[in-house]
Amino acid sequence: VCYQAFGYHGTEVLMNGEYRWQAYSPYLQGWAKLKLEKMAEDAWAQGTKATVYNCPEILTNSTGIFVGVEVPLYPFMTALKKANTGKAALAKCMSLVKDGVTMEQIQSFTDRTLTDPAILETSQYDKWPTHNTKKQMEVLIGAAEHLIDLHKDPKDLITFVLSEEIFRATGAIMFNDAWSLQAPVVWLGHDVLAKALSHEG
Repeated sequence: VCYQAFGYHGTEVLMNGEYRWQAYSPYLQGWAKLKLEKMAEDAWAQGTKATVYNCPEILTNSTGIFVGVEVPLYPFMTALKKANTGKAALAKCMSLVKDGVTMEQIQSFTDRTLTDPAILETSQYDKWPTHNTKKQMEVLIGAAEHLIDLHKDPKDLITFVLSEEIFRATGAIMFNDAWSLQAPVVWLGHDVLAKALSHEG
């Protein structure tokens, strides 16, 4: 018997050309996520295979109410391009934005957003989870509004496409790992998921 859980403890995404850890705040469930990791570690120490997979945020009914949580999803496009995979998904993404908008422009904007001092202040691994700040929320909400404005239709967003790709890759990894779990906590950053999609079929 083995056990698997899906969690969130921040994610490595591309920022200024390198994968760096970042996280969303406020994330009150974060304390529960840390406790879940500890439960998996305790079970592992007692001989029971249990793994918590820390995965990227995706758009769901619950995350949809937290404006700005979707901003770190956009760099997944660059991760797919870097891994030379997801070409159909990338084409779909770029078909949703206004004429003249490029992937490089979107990445450059998310680079600036995710490395803004107000965002970095609440994205410190050893202090996560943290409560949000007024400045952090202003940066994220402004960024989300700008990114939505790049689309042809504000109800048909790139993040919908990317969420499906991330969900699909996460499911495949967890399913394949179920036969032989390797550790109590496993991190699935954008680089790991992009590479997983490149190995499909």
